[in-house]
Amino acid sequence: MIGLVVLSVLFLTLASCGPNKSEMAQQQRDRELWASSQTKDDQTNEDDVARARRLEVASMATLPVIPLTSPELLEEYSARLADLELLVLTAEQDALIHSPRAHWRLHVQPSLNRAKEALASGMITKGKAELAMKDFDAARKTLRRVVVEFDSQVYGGLTREAEVTLQDVEKAANLAQARHRL
Repeated sequence: MIGLVVLSVLFLTLASCGPNKSEMAQQQRDRELWASSQTKDDQTNEDDVARARRLEVASMATLPVIPLTSPELLEEYSARLADLELLVLTAEQDALIHSPRAHWRLHVQPSLNRAKEALASGMITKGKAELAMKDFDAARKTLRRVVVEFDSQVYGGLTREAEVTLQDVEKAANLAQARHRL
C-alpha cells in the first residue's frame, strides 16, 4: 500500500513537472510563428535580390551600344532612362521604409547606388546627343536635371561633367543664334 502511495505521488510529481497542454499549445504556436516569420524573411530576401537584379539590368540597358545620332535612337534611349529612373525612385522610397533591415542594405543598396550613377551618366549621354542634334533646349533641360537632382558630394564627377557640357550647350546655342542673325 505504501508502495502504491509512493508510486502515485511520484507519478503526480512527474506529471506536474512536464509541460501541460496549454504550455505545449503555446510552444507549438511559437514554433509556427517562427516558421512563418522565417518564410516571410526568405521571401523578403528573394524580393530584395530580385529588385537588385532589376536595377542592375536597367542600369546595363543605359549603356549606349551605338551612337545616339537619330531622334528615334534618342527616343528609345530616353525610354530606357525613364525605366531606370522609375526603378530608382521606387527603390529610394523602399529604402526609407526598409532602411533598418540589414539584408535590404546588403542586397539593394549597392545596386541602387550603381543605378543612380548609371542614370546620371545616361542623362549626360542623352544631353550630349541632344547637343549634337542641336536641340539646345532639350539638352539644357536634361543636363540641368543632373546638376540639380544628383548630390555633387556623391556624384561630383558626373555633376561637373554635366555642368561643363551645359556650358558647351550655351556656347553652341549662342553661336547658332549669332549665325542665324547674319
